[in-house]
Amino acid sequence: MHTPTSDYAPDLEWMLQSGQVSQETLLEALISEYYPGVFHLAFATLDNRRAARQIAGRVFARALLELHRYRPQQGIELWLYRLALEECASAHDSLERLRKLVSTLPFLTNFNLLGDTLPENEVDAEIWLAVDGLETSLRQVLILGLLMDWQPATIEALTGNNAEAVSDAIHEIQKTLQVEMSSAQPIEGREQPPISDEFAATLKASLERRWLPVSLNQPDQGRILAQINRRTRAMQTRRRGVFSALEIGLVVLIILVGAGIAWGMNVLGETQATPKPANVTLETVLVTKIVHKNITVVPRHHPIGPISTGQPHQPLFRQYTIKRTGERLEDLAKRLNIPPDSLRELNRLPDDVILEAGQRLLLPGHWASVNSPPPTPGPRKASALPLEDPYPVDLVHQRLSLEERRYNTLWIDARAIDYGPLSYIGPPGVFQGQVWESQEQSLDLIGYAGQLPQAVELRIGNSWQFTRPQANPAWFSEWGDTPETNSPSFRILLRMKQTLFDRYSLEDSRISVSGREEQAGVQALVLEVFNEEGLQTDRIWYDDSRGMILRRIIFHPGEELRPIFEVQVASVAYDFELPPGLFDARLPWRGGFASDSSGAPADIQEQPPRLDSKHVRFNAEPAPLNFDRAQSRLLFQFPPFYSPDSPPTIIELLADGYSLRPVLFGNPWQTLCQRSPDGNWLAYVSIPAEENAAREPLIYFNLADPAQSYTSPNSEQGVTDFAFSPDSRRLAYFIRPGAHGNGTLSIIDLATHQNKPVLSIGDVKSLVWSPDGERLAMISRASPDTYLENVTIFDVETEQITYNAPLDLLSHSAGDWLVLDWGVEFPVEMGNLDACSKPPLS
Repeated sequence: MHTPTSDYAPDLEWMLQSGQVSQETLLEALISEYYPGVFHLAFATLDNRRAARQIAGRVFARALLELHRYRPQQGIELWLYRLALEECASAHDSLERLRKLVSTLPFLTNFNLLGDTLPENEVDAEIWLAVDGLETSLRQVLILGLLMDWQPATIEALTGNNAEAVSDAIHEIQKTLQVEMSSAQPIEGREQPPISDEFAATLKASLERRWLPVSLNQPDQGRILAQINRRTRAMQTRRRGVFSALEIGLVVLIILVGAGIAWGMNVLGETQATPKPANVTLETVLVTKIVHKNITVVPRHHPIGPISTGQPHQPLFRQYTIKRTGERLEDLAKRLNIPPDSLRELNRLPDDVILEAGQRLLLPGHWASVNSPPPTPGPRKASALPLEDPYPVDLVHQRLSLEERRYNTLWIDARAIDYGPLSYIGPPGVFQGQVWESQEQSLDLIGYAGQLPQAVELRIGNSWQFTRPQANPAWFSEWGDTPETNSPSFRILLRMKQTLFDRYSLEDSRISVSGREEQAGVQALVLEVFNEEGLQTDRIWYDDSRGMILRRIIFHPGEELRPIFEVQVASVAYDFELPPGLFDARLPWRGGFASDSSGAPADIQEQPPRLDSKHVRFNAEPAPLNFDRAQSRLLFQFPPFYSPDSPPTIIELLADGYSLRPVLFGNPWQTLCQRSPDGNWLAYVSIPAEENAAREPLIYFNLADPAQSYTSPNSEQGVTDFAFSPDSRRLAYFIRPGAHGNGTLSIIDLATHQNKPVLSIGDVKSLVWSPDGERLAMISRASPDTYLENVTIFDVETEQITYNAPLDLLSHSAGDWLVLDWGVEFPVEMGNLDACSKPPLS
């Protein structure tokens, strides 16, 4: 049970009941006294530090807004903790849905599915897994009773459970965990030994290491106070909106009831012989509209079906294939008797386009009938006055919050710059992105700068649609209906939007203002963002009058500021009418980028713009004969003209500043790479930037041999996973030939380069060797047609599967996977260039 310790403790009850202190003072007192305990309870319940901070903020915001519900007899602590349990219950389902979503999106690596704290030893790992296996109600009882030292009577007052039952439950939970941790198996009919004091202490210490309590210093308390104040204002605004809507609805309901009563009285007062013609006419019109309204449901996967308009069916459009190269759009429109502007708008083509043979165009059919006008923007939101120097940090945080966006509709034209892995030296990948956004709908494009888009994302309400313009025709598909949402182009699109619109990660960061600079025609605040260790993570150019990030650079959190990703907004428009032709998922995507917010097509540039690399290029000398390549750090220097869509090219491999050898490498952003445990061998697969291109073969070589590279057999088939043996003498790899038919697990002897196929199986990932090199563990599927995954162990000598157990990551349960006894990380993901750069651990 928490014991108040601050100067506010004796006066808190008076503050709550008297109403004679300001909200600011009351909130400061509540946070100082009870924030650590509320946060600790939420952290232990949800096992997610970020969610716990959100829960704690909501609890204290609700406390201010619901002071009228506080009753002195329940006590302040029980009141706040009851609010915390309510918030935890509602957040639990959301977190589970998020974990399931993230499990389908492996590129979102900033989410940790297994909790925020990792066990430091095997005892902790076993205890945590056992605790995770408890039901939620039992786990909460254990947290309150053992971790937070609450008495059963207090837990009864909070949860409503009987105190004696609570005490028995805590005892039984500890006994169960003690039996599970013991090597001796329970024998039926024999009474189990009592709980030892040593085990109880071990259990409590382990849980304390997992869910560390938080302590507040003065800066932390000020930051939390500012965040909760912002949250309280936002919740208050939303509640006012809800109450206003309810009041309006109540008034409307009263009017309707009154009208109904009056109408009923009029009907009762009428005679059948003298009906009133006016009433009959009104009733007839209403009934006719309801009966004859023709509603057609457009099939989800058949968007080309006709849409009923009450007239004979006409097609929405027709497809036309260009017969010869060099024809002008105006000549084609004249020949087909179609207005040139309609043809240009439908296909989103620039004015001076030259048509090519084989190119497909859409010809207007009943085009105008399917374009419902977009929702017009609401009242223009007033811009906030720019902040003045000196810039208060609390106000900067407040402006950064999502509630402070001061626009109804938004259009941006931006450049997304991916600088590649840290070991990559070369020009960055430059992408163009455009966004149209309102509360009701949004449209997002991404592609290489100066070319046509590679990915298009369309949102209407809560429905998300995706397409790739390279598809022919490029129909939209709903989320979950296509694997294309896991393609590199969609990853860049998602990363660009997160970089611009995600403020969530900034709430707990330290921010300083370094002045103002012009960006996209606006004098924007320049913000420097630092993490808890004091290392800079971001630099942001922020339009504080509109609430929009106009530029953001994300740095590698190291002592040297190395950029990882950057988004620059070149043009921005606010509060305009959305163009009517863009938001229709019933039609295929129809062209390229726009020149402005009206949707008018932009000219296609001949050459994409090039940006200089942020890395310093090396003119390296050859490595001396006695140079230890195995312990060197590697860099991969690409030509200065390279781009992600370039074919595989010769690069220079550098080791600690020396030049080792030229190597053929492909797309550095999509390369899978691994270095042998002794540091001498490299193996890699370069995946082309084009998503539907075949994966490249596995290439491997010895750093000591500057002249020879080796390629895996069956080089026409793509390698998806590979791993070196602990003694660096063998290389296991998996080839998946396609969507149908099993793949092949093979092992290469690095001394003789003899290749030996050992297993035919549907799919393999997370290849891991046992420490003795006798077995291989993997996550497998028995056939490509099944989605059920297993943890499989394969004996290399006997070529037999010796272990097969279902995979279950979402429930945090590892079952009895034998691979966990090997002392290696599992499951694993294939690394990029940086995985080959690092020397082996000494």
